[in-house]
Amino acid sequence: MTAGPARAARHPRRSVLTAEELRGGRATGPVDDSAFAIPAGAAGPRHCFSGSLVLGAQDHSGGWTVLTDERGLAASAVYRSLPEMDLTFVQTGDHLVPVTQGLQYTGHAAWNVIVGPGRIWHEDGDGGADRAAFPFTLCHRNSNDTFNGAMTFLFDGGGVSDVRFQITQEICTWLRFDRWGRRRAAYVRKTVPGSARLRRAHLAEVADRIPVRPLEQLAADHPAAGIDVANFGRGVTASAISALGVYYNGVNYTAAARTRHGLYAFPESLRLASYSLAKTALTNLARLRLSRKYGEDVGSLLVRELVPEAAGSPGDWSAVTVDNVLDMATGNYASPGYEVDEDGKAMDSFVFAEPEDRKTTLAFDWPHAARPGTYWNYRTSDIYLAALALSRYLERKEGDGADLYAFLDEEVYRPAGLSAGFRAQCLRTDNSATGQPLGGYGLYFTQDDAAKLSRFLNVDLGRAGGRQLLDRKNLLAALQRDPADHGLPCLSSGKSYLYYNQCTWAVHVEAANPAFDEYGYPAGTDFWVPSMSGVSGDEIVMMPNGATYYYFSDNLEYAYLWPVFELHKLPAAEGTPGW
Repeated sequence: MTAGPARAARHPRRSVLTAEELRGGRATGPVDDSAFAIPAGAAGPRHCFSGSLVLGAQDHSGGWTVLTDERGLAASAVYRSLPEMDLTFVQTGDHLVPVTQGLQYTGHAAWNVIVGPGRIWHEDGDGGADRAAFPFTLCHRNSNDTFNGAMTFLFDGGGVSDVRFQITQEICTWLRFDRWGRRRAAYVRKTVPGSARLRRAHLAEVADRIPVRPLEQLAADHPAAGIDVANFGRGVTASAISALGVYYNGVNYTAAARTRHGLYAFPESLRLASYSLAKTALTNLARLRLSRKYGEDVGSLLVRELVPEAAGSPGDWSAVTVDNVLDMATGNYASPGYEVDEDGKAMDSFVFAEPEDRKTTLAFDWPHAARPGTYWNYRTSDIYLAALALSRYLERKEGDGADLYAFLDEEVYRPAGLSAGFRAQCLRTDNSATGQPLGGYGLYFTQDDAAKLSRFLNVDLGRAGGRQLLDRKNLLAALQRDPADHGLPCLSSGKSYLYYNQCTWAVHVEAANPAFDEYGYPAGTDFWVPSMSGVSGDEIVMMPNGATYYYFSDNLEYAYLWPVFELHKLPAAEGTPGW
């Protein structure tokens, strides 16, 4: 691989993160995030990076400013520290491609790490060296919280400068901070096995991304619809939004990815915590793919037959099926109140337990309260059990060692075109790459992933590469396209229009329902809107006309009825099944 022909630089010399700063200056605070981005008209690189960037554990300068700390952890030196990192990259043109994308388990007491594809280029003021930058994310150990930042350094073909880094954006409800520093680094040059394949795969992924336009362009592209783009994001605190967009008719209309210090340098690689979006995007997709592949209604199987540990539960699992669990209707719970169990101390104990055996015991540790399939009660621990049951089913079919997430990568995510960083890894028990997928949370989206997953489900109805990958009958039910199966009403929520079916929420929009009076729907309006939802304030909302509205935020705000009203004005997108 060669660096490629250099282009003449057409940008002024920088005043922020200069070569002098990277080689010996002090990191005194966050800078504008644009300083980590490749400038418009930058010259191509003159050197070729192939090997490892090794970062030690200590900053030579740096600091952090804590903005929110509801658990009182910021005083811990563990949280201020970063893991040691040994990051291997290959280069293709001006793209710097990490060999390992997606979640990396580091062994650090607080943080795991995600590293994404970066860029490498040449600037006249860098003394003959090239400049490289890439996105990275700190992921809180055993939880789905993400803290996004970037790193940059100089590279002259034989060695590297210090690395300057900063973190200025997060999806986390309880901890917010700016973190910055300068850290010593070493370059270990080596031939990377499979480098040609990695380069081809990266370039193919970039080429396959859904075309992106500014969110405001949606109204201009479809003037007859009368879209008011001001209603996108309505009801959600603007400063809490990490990403927001609309997928429609083959275009991903996106809002700018803002941080506390400008625009994020790598918006295409901004890693977005899924939280409970994973219930749909991992656990229910696994159920749908397993049923399709093996021709068996996996959802009708009894949990106790797949997970014998159910015998130790104080509840009654004798007749609970996998689909009962996916519907949040096991009948085993402590309180019938809306998310009382979900927000209680027992669920906290379940979430923070790392060992698989302990987590499984806690997930079953609930009393019997109702017949299965009769009462909806939202509980993340139940979806962990569903994922565990599906893992055990997969092992029966494909042998010991078969892994549910690797199965989904090969059978669903890769054909659907999701990013390498999404497909590579998920949160697991034991804080280990070989643990059991948690099922109820623990994925890391990009905006392209959100758009592609919704397209795969809502427009293509589980087809990719000319093949039907998902159990169509049950997918249609989850998407509210089976009038005989709307799932269970979420009675405890107090919202007469809210339903839940196979890890998928749904709103029944009716002009006759007073809850929708303020929107001004014409008389007789009646349609269903399925969605995936995450606890911090994440939503992927799939319209019957093939449009999708999504946002990722962290102020616990779930507001999408105004965007639904706007998107309902659009005609059916090309390729959308008829209604």
